[in-house]
Amino acid sequence: MSSPVVAASPRRRSSSGAESAPTTPAAAAASRRRFYHDAATQLGSGSVPLSSPYDFEISKLFAPALVAGLLEPVQMTAESICVGRLGVPQLGALGLGTVLFQFAVGFFAPLIIGTTPRVAAAHVESRHLASKATAQGMWVALLTGAALQAAVWAKTPDIVAYMSGSDVAVASFAVLYLRARSWGLPAALVMMVAIGAARGVKDLNIPLLGSLAYLIGLVAFDVLLLFGPPAMGMEGAGYAASAAQWVGAATVVALLARKQIFDVRDMASLPGPADVSPYARMTAPLAVNNLSALLPTLVATSLATGLGVTHLGAHTILRQLMGFWLQLFLAFNATAHSLVANNLSRRAEGRAAEVLARLAQLAVALSIPVAAALFLGRGLLPDLFTEDVLVRHEVADVLPLLLLIMPLDALGTVLEGGILGASDTGYLGARTAASCGISLVVLVLSFFLHGSLLSVWIGMKAINVTALALDLARFLRQPEPEGAAKQAGAPAAPAAKERQE
Repeated sequence: MSSPVVAASPRRRSSSGAESAPTTPAAAAASRRRFYHDAATQLGSGSVPLSSPYDFEISKLFAPALVAGLLEPVQMTAESICVGRLGVPQLGALGLGTVLFQFAVGFFAPLIIGTTPRVAAAHVESRHLASKATAQGMWVALLTGAALQAAVWAKTPDIVAYMSGSDVAVASFAVLYLRARSWGLPAALVMMVAIGAARGVKDLNIPLLGSLAYLIGLVAFDVLLLFGPPAMGMEGAGYAASAAQWVGAATVVALLARKQIFDVRDMASLPGPADVSPYARMTAPLAVNNLSALLPTLVATSLATGLGVTHLGAHTILRQLMGFWLQLFLAFNATAHSLVANNLSRRAEGRAAEVLARLAQLAVALSIPVAAALFLGRGLLPDLFTEDVLVRHEVADVLPLLLLIMPLDALGTVLEGGILGASDTGYLGARTAASCGISLVVLVLSFFLHGSLLSVWIGMKAINVTALALDLARFLRQPEPEGAAKQAGAPAAPAAKERQE
C-alpha cells in the first residue's frame, strides 16, 4: 500500500533519481497535454536534420519491428501452401477461419496497449516491479484467453454458417479448423502481453524472435499433422497453428525471463481489481477503434464486388500491394508506441515529443522515394499478380491515388503510435468512429456519383485522411503548459540530459 505522501504526489522519484510515471489521473492527463504541446512545437518547426541523436535508438527498435511485421504475410503464405495441397474448399476454409481468429484476437489489443506503459513505469523503479506488472498481465491474458476459447468453441458453427453462406464444404472445414485453432487463443493473448512488456523496456527483438519461433513451429506442425502419420486434415491445420502459438508464447516468456522482466514466481498471486482496471478501461474504446477502422474496408470490398470480377480482382491486388508498405509504417508505429510510453513513464515529455517528431520526419522522408519508385513501376506491378489486361489497367489507374497520399499515411501512423504511447485510447476510439462515419459518407457519395473502383478507394482512404486531420488538431490545440513561459528563457537542459542517459 502506498504511503499518504506518495499517494498525494503526482510523481515519484526512484532511487536512481529518475522520475516515474504520474500516480493520479490528473497528473497523467497533464503529462499527456505537455507531450502533445511539445510534439506540436517540434512537428511545426519545419527543420528536418540529416541526423539526430535519436536515430540509433530508433533504428534498434525499428529494424526488428519491420522484420516481425514482414513475417506476418510469410506465416500466412506458409500455412496457405500447406493447406492448399488439401484442396480448394480447405483453402477457402483457411481464409475464413483465419479472419475470424484474427478478429477474436484483435478485440484484445488493450493487452498490448495497457501493458506497455505499466511495465515502462514499473521498470523505472526496478526490474522486480516490472516483472510483477508483466505477471499481472499474463494472468489477465490466460484467464481472458480461456474464456474466449470456450466462447469461440461454442459459437463457431453459428458464426461460420453465417459467414460462409451456402457453401457447406467450406463451412464444415472452417468449423474444424477454427475449433482446433481456438486452443491457441490463451497463448495468443499471452504473446500480446509479452509484446507490450517488451515495448515497455524498449526491446522489440523479443516479439521478432517470438514470431520466428511461431513460423518455424507452424511449418513443422503443419507438415506433421497434415501429411504425417496422423493426417488430420483441416483439424490438424488448426491444431498445428495452436501448437505453434504456444511455441511462440513460450519463446517470448523465456526471453522476458532472461531479461529479468518476468519471474514465474510473481504468478503466485492473482491480479486485483486495480491491476485489471487499466485493461478494462481501454477495451471499449479500442474495440470501437478496431471495428470503425474495419468497417469502411468491408463496405468498400462489398461495393467492389458489385462492380464485377475485374474490379474485384484489381481491388484485391491493390489491397495486397498496400499491405506490403503498410508493414513499413506499422514498424514506425510500434517504435513510436514503445519510445513515447517509455519516456512518458519517466516524465520526459520533451524527449518523447522530440522522438515522435523525428519518427515522423523519418517515416515521411522514407515514404516519398518509395512512392516515387512504385509510381514509376505502376505499369509493371500488376503483372506480378495477373495477366488480365483489364485488371492491370484498373490497378494502374487507382495506384497513383494511393501513392500520392502515402506520406500522409506515414505521418498518420506515427502520430497514432504516439497517441497509443500516451495511453489516450478514449480519444482514439472517438476519433476513429468519427473518421469512419465521414469515410462511409464519402464512399457512398463517390461511388454513386462515379461508380468506379477509383471512387471506392477515395472513400476508403477518407478514413485515413480524416483521422490524420483530427490527430493533428489533437496535438495543435493543446494549451501551453503552465509555467512554460517562465521556462522559455531557461536552457533546454532536460531533453539534452536525457539524450545522454
